[in-house]
Amino acid sequence: METKILVLGVGGAGCNIVDKVYASIKSYPYVNNVRVVAINTDRQSLTNLKSVKDYIVLGKKGRGAGSDPERGKELALESWREGYLERLKFDDTVDYDLIIVIAGLGGGTGTGAGPVIVKYLKENFKEAVVLSILILPDTDEYGEKTEMANRGLSEFYRISDALMIIDNAEIIDVSKPLSEAYEPANEFTKNVVITILDICEMYGKPNIDFADVQNALNQAKKSSKFVFITSLEFPNKDLITDSEINSRLLDLKRKTAVASFRGASSLIVGAFHNGDLPSQKVKDFVEFLKSEIIQGGKSPLVKRGDYKTQDKIIRFGIIIGGVDMDSRIKRVLSTTYPERVLEEVYEGNS
Repeated sequence: METKILVLGVGGAGCNIVDKVYASIKSYPYVNNVRVVAINTDRQSLTNLKSVKDYIVLGKKGRGAGSDPERGKELALESWREGYLERLKFDDTVDYDLIIVIAGLGGGTGTGAGPVIVKYLKENFKEAVVLSILILPDTDEYGEKTEMANRGLSEFYRISDALMIIDNAEIIDVSKPLSEAYEPANEFTKNVVITILDICEMYGKPNIDFADVQNALNQAKKSSKFVFITSLEFPNKDLITDSEINSRLLDLKRKTAVASFRGASSLIVGAFHNGDLPSQKVKDFVEFLKSEIIQGGKSPLVKRGDYKTQDKIIRFGIIIGGVDMDSRIKRVLSTTYPERVLEEVYEGNS
């Protein structure tokens, strides 16, 4: 049976990103294995997406959540009760294997409705692994929005199998107009999703199958729950050096709020090239990442794959499960908010 993957955008930021994802994979041979859906409280936002036409409006009027997470939560719960979320199901015989939920934190829909959607997914697709990719607000939005984002992060953390953080403050291009400044963050997140899809769905020698990716995400669930996923591109094999890899990884850790790879539970590396990349280069690349992870003599579970493509660019897709997050994220997750736990909030909706 083919792997079935659901890529789901919740709220404005999430919907914009999945729109880019779908535009990028339309011509991919595995596109039929992937369903891309946008969910928002703002009907106008959904109808103006360029590529994704598979969407769900939360709330009868579709007028948005007014940047109020409680309102977003209410509208999602209402849609759950009234059966609108049933449209996420394939049919009675096909289940999802992997679900990727993308949401921005700090607003009304991604922050408030997002955890409700994940809870619904967990209850209705019990065999699926749910990965939440969450986008933090920019620095000029710190304050009350940060508090809302923190609460959303805590709720996503409780119910997701694995999480990845994208920090807008570290990625946006401040030299561009506001309408374009967030495009680098959108593109970065899109590439994270494409990396997962390529590793899961393309065939290599040796191959990385979906079970390997599933195992890496499940291993992360047993430790920090956080994963690091990215692609590194090189124009030629001579540029694949330890210093260059290290420099790029430092920048990517900063953008994804990762403090360290030390002690990570799993490492997956897919090498994508046109056939002239020496195997020693791939082994050296994997060994470099392993050296970043090994702690107390304990090595991670390692899986590597080799994929022949038509591209001249050499690309390494990386998935590291169980990474160590920076102090901001740890501080948020160690704080107990005086609210009902999720199980109580969603009581009666299952």
